Amino acid sequence: EGIMLTPMFLSVGSTTATVKRYGQGSYLHGRWVDGTETTFTITANIQPHTVKNISDTTAEGNKSKKAIKVFTTTTLRMTQEGTALQNGDKILWHSEWYEVSEPYTYEMGVLNHTMVIAIRDEVNG
Repeated sequence: EGIMLTPMFLSVGSTTATVKRYGQGSYLHGRWVDGTETTFTITANIQPHTVKNISDTTAEGNKSKKAIKVFTTTTLRMTQEGTALQNGDKILWHSEWYEVSEPYTYEMGVLNHTMVIAIRDEVNG
């Protein structure tokens, strides 16, 4: 038989998701300017995920943030700070935008894939 190149997680419950990607941004006269925005689609398995917001100690911070777990063979980018300034990829799921915060790459020979945690974008949904 031929080699199966589709990872298991994509053969079950996979969906097509829209991703917004930003080119390198910059500061212009002290104000942040986003890089050029491009949009593309990926095939992914997306699941709800709960993230406890520990870093924020205000009353608001006790609430869980809405997040998703995304399994895909497409490499997704997280926010870069410092010299490579750019916003993280944003994924559209159930009419809400989620920003990639933690990527994990799994090297599995022909089945390389990425799992990312993406947090709901409260600012510009």
